[in-house]
Amino acid sequence: MWWKLTGVVALTAALIFSVIPIRTHAVLHDPVNDPPPSWASLGDLLGSMYITTGTAVLIAGILAVAGYVAFKVARGHW
Repeated sequence: MWWKLTGVVALTAALIFSVIPIRTHAVLHDPVNDPPPSWASLGDLLGSMYITTGTAVLIAGILAVAGYVAFKVARGHW
């Protein structure tokens, strides 16, 4: 049962992070004139994420489905 719940948590986290839009500044970089941008860190990536209304609703839906699946797994029905 623990491996199923671990799978549910991992899949839920992957789905949530995949639906969150990330702001980029790629249009601000001119490869001819500007020096190349520095590599982004994980902190920069997480700081560039933003939540829209549609994203919040989608995350709530993902969490609801994951909660239902986790409940069914914990009760032993799956």
